[in-house]
Amino acid sequence: MSKEVTEIHFGDNSVIRGDGTGVINALAYSNATSTTKDQFDALAQEINKTSVAKGFWDGERDMDKFAGKLALIHSEVTEVLEALRKSQGKDKVTEEFADILIRSFDLYAVLVEAGEADPHLYEVTRNKMKVNKERPNKHGNRWG
Repeated sequence: MSKEVTEIHFGDNSVIRGDGTGVINALAYSNATSTTKDQFDALAQEINKTSVAKGFWDGERDMDKFAGKLALIHSEVTEVLEALRKSQGKDKVTEEFADILIRSFDLYAVLVEAGEADPHLYEVTRNKMKVNKERPNKHGNRWG
C-alpha cells in the first residue's frame, strides 16, 4: 500500500510534506534562509491580519479573550472528530485541520504581540520534535 504524500510549497522553495502517516516534515529544498525558520511566524501574522480585519479581535485583548480563543481551537478539534465520526470525507477532515491551524496561528500571533509567547514558533517546534524523538514510548504514559 503506497502512502499519499501531500506537499505545501512556499515562495522560498521550502516545503512542508505530510507523508500520510500523520508525520509532517519541513524541508528546505534550496536557498534556505532565516525566512524558512520564520515561516510559521509570518503565516501567523498574515492570518491574524485577516482575523483583525474581520472583527475577531474587537474589544479588549485579555486573558478571558485568550481563553475564549483556546476554547474555539478546541471546538475545531471536535469538528475533526465529528467529520471522522460521520464519515464526511477527507476534504472535510482536512478543512477542519486547517481551521485548527488558522485559529492556533491567529492566537499565537496575538500572544506574541502581548508578550505571552516567543516569536520563534518554527524553531521551537523543530526543537520540540527533537526532544520528542528522545522520549520513551507514549512519553512514558499508559495510553495516549
